Amino acid sequence: NPVQNSQNINLEIHTDKQLEATCKLFDISGRLLKTSSLVFSTGKSVNDINLEGLSPGIYLIKITSAEFSYEDKIAVVY
Repeated sequence: NPVQNSQNINLEIHTDKQLEATCKLFDISGRLLKTSSLVFSTGKSVNDINLEGLSPGIYLIKITSAEFSYEDKIAVVY
């Protein structure tokens, strides 16, 4: 972390059952910028989050499902 604004973030999870989750991307002031639905298959599963068009800065990513919750900061550069 940091990533370029032309790259994707790869989210990898290992699970013993299929999970549906919601991914939300916020700017540092808390404004919601993007929402996407994710499906994680049984075993190892990878989903991509597109960062195209984001200005350089710090962002917060939140991923939630009935089974888990995860959040982290992302630094985006040119």
